[in-house]
Amino acid sequence: MKKSIFAVSILVGAALVSTSALAEESAFSVGIGSYGLSIKYPTVTDTLTGPALNLNLNFNRFVSLGSHIYALQHDTISTLEMNGYDILIRGGLVGSGINVAASAGAWSETLSQPSINNATADFSGTCLGVSLGYSWESFTILADMTRRTIKDYQGTSSGNVDAATTAINLSYRF
Repeated sequence: MKKSIFAVSILVGAALVSTSALAEESAFSVGIGSYGLSIKYPTVTDTLTGPALNLNLNFNRFVSLGSHIYALQHDTISTLEMNGYDILIRGGLVGSGINVAASAGAWSETLSQPSINNATADFSGTCLGVSLGYSWESFTILADMTRRTIKDYQGTSSGNVDAATTAINLSYRF
């Protein structure tokens, strides 16, 4: 864990030092999008979808920091709700034009079912993924796809569990 925090600190520090491209490019964007989470258990797949607020900060042409804040609803059990956020650091080609990057990050969310005595469960972990998109002068369209750690979703189950997200965002660049 300490090695991960150290590695992320070095990446963020390097990004902050090399900000010469910011004078020519929009560095911050905010937008809306669609967010989907799929958790595959041995006998069933839970799919939750909903809207998301997207925030993004480009440190330079090669490093950005992004986040989704989402409110999801289960696709078949309408009383199940999942609210949470993720934070991604992207490395690759970001900014104006084509965006192609690898990402690593963390996520945290709360599953609730208000119809059953406000039952809740908290989940969190890390993720790895890719980002693909395109940025014009004022707008960006970006798709983020991640694979999540499964420990919290797995609980005491010994079967294989897989968790993945997909987000499609339209953002305005400031």
